[in-house]
Amino acid sequence: MDETYVHSSHTYQKSWSDSSNKGIQKPVSKGQMLVIVHAGGESGFVKNAYLRYKPTIKTGDYHDAMNYDNYKKWLQDKLIPNLPPNSVLVIDNAPYHNVQTEKCPTMSSRKAEMQQWLTTRNISFTDDMLKFELYDIIKLHKPLFKAYEIDKILEDKGHSVLRLPKILSGFESYRVSMGFYEAICR
Repeated sequence: MDETYVHSSHTYQKSWSDSSNKGIQKPVSKGQMLVIVHAGGESGFVKNAYLRYKPTIKTGDYHDAMNYDNYKKWLQDKLIPNLPPNSVLVIDNAPYHNVQTEKCPTMSSRKAEMQQWLTTRNISFTDDMLKFELYDIIKLHKPLFKAYEIDKILEDKGHSVLRLPKILSGFESYRVSMGFYEAICR
């Protein structure tokens, strides 16, 4: 599954034209945009999971148009009802894919919050430890307790999630998005 966008300024560099200069002119501004969301697999695109909408954003960045609420709604209303049983979904590291069920404390968290996080997970520490010492313990145990809201939604419906490593996700998302974009535009 992935999302991409199409601007009204997306044009081909070369096109057929005659000498009248009435050929395709590249727009000056990016103009209007459409956000496209879909999922596919070895059997092709998931039927009825296609979503296309015109966002109402001012920044021009499609990442601002796709957020956790939009993504979750698409997932629950369009994708999950149309997935084959026991599907495996490959997810990249877009911020709205990675909303955690419970965030771990950071170094800027209060000492009491760090202690509470460790206590609720039965992780040993002493009361005289400094914040940086508590945080070192948290960093050590954090991967064991990291859980994502999207994973829970999918797992509750009998599906599995495979997350791309950060180092691959940009390349994979770009490659998949470009293939998706080219398929839509044909």
